[in-house]
Amino acid sequence: MACLGTAHIIGGGLAGLASAVSLASQGCRVLLYEASPFLGGRCRSYHDSTLNITIDNGSHLVLSGNDHVMGYVNMVGAQDELIVQEQSRFDFYDVPTGRCESLTVGDKSRAFWFVKREWGMTPSTLLSCLWACARHRCYGRHHVVSDVFSPHALFFRKFIDPLAVSVLNTESSKASMRLLWNVLVKTFFRGASHCRPCYPRENLGASFIAPAHAYLLRHGASIRCGMRVRGLGFQGRFVSSLCGLNFSVPVGREERVIMALPPFAARAVLPSLSVPEGYRGIINVHFLIPKGRTPPPFPSMVGMHGSRGHWLFCHKDHLSVTISAVQDSWGTERDSFVRQLWRDVSLTLGWKNGTMPPYRYLCEKRATFVQSPQNEHARGKTQTPWHNMFLAGDWTDTGLPATIEGAIMSGFRAASCVVSSVGSSSRSQTA
Repeated sequence: MACLGTAHIIGGGLAGLASAVSLASQGCRVLLYEASPFLGGRCRSYHDSTLNITIDNGSHLVLSGNDHVMGYVNMVGAQDELIVQEQSRFDFYDVPTGRCESLTVGDKSRAFWFVKREWGMTPSTLLSCLWACARHRCYGRHHVVSDVFSPHALFFRKFIDPLAVSVLNTESSKASMRLLWNVLVKTFFRGASHCRPCYPRENLGASFIAPAHAYLLRHGASIRCGMRVRGLGFQGRFVSSLCGLNFSVPVGREERVIMALPPFAARAVLPSLSVPEGYRGIINVHFLIPKGRTPPPFPSMVGMHGSRGHWLFCHKDHLSVTISAVQDSWGTERDSFVRQLWRDVSLTLGWKNGTMPPYRYLCEKRATFVQSPQNEHARGKTQTPWHNMFLAGDWTDTGLPATIEGAIMSGFRAASCVVSSVGSSSRSQTA
């Protein structure tokens, strides 16, 4: 195997960490630059002074069929930090009617395993949906989710729409059907073993970030937090330097650069870069579990039909409500909005609506780009016009939505391109 030399990785989110651990595992000298004081990007945990507990910046659902996520946690030795649910079961609570519902995915060898009759999903409607999806697959990338599934169908309102909004963080009338199809193919369509929910044993940081940090240090990587790369220097078709406010790092032609930043940050570093336009936010509200209340099963997740909250995640000491595809952070209406959420949470858990406990409201205004068919064409390719620079990030053209799986996949792909480019250079010099 060719000596991989040095790789400069800009960005310490999951995409950058995936690139870093992959290259470090192959003997590459890794220099990682992160603008903030901590690693993890949007997938981080911190101690909240108001609640006096550790909370995640946002809630993320991982499924057992997310192959790149599983490869990443195995690589950094964090497989025991994920709890894999025994059943492929998804629970829902209909807030207006008070009805508890669930969808359990069976093994794919069973005929019509994805049938939920009480949601209007008979074998015939299932076949119609699959046929519509297949037609979309053949005819191109311009369909949105609501083109394929009737917005008035019960199964759409009960499952497909909540799934699309949470996975793509974009309303179904604008969300790319191709991206949703790719997720379904890799998880639900493969049966129960590929769509078991996986939860962090403690928090996101302990499952995804701290193990990667430790792994990189063991492999001699240099991690430089608090160093914001603001620009790049070029010599011909090569990146020659990384430029910050008070520093400049030279980059040799034999060295490689991976830029693993969010699209708006990547464009700030490289204004000529084409990136998707428009963003959707994600709101997370974390409530302390009130004293005297019986904690719900940990870990668990409940979909909330008919609520302004979409998903309820149950932790050991707090509850987290996630609202996706946000275009308005509710500003002055925040207090009434949170009180309504607490009422819905209480109903979902079968609690009397008592005094609202302390909470933390977090809004990531640019959580993901609008994952529409139009924006798919603007997603960056891993390879760039510069011979020694590559792109990573959940916004790059992975064929998957901007999720943890997509971020890690992009990081692995960029690392693979680094290895291939080093190999090509070595062969050229030998020739």
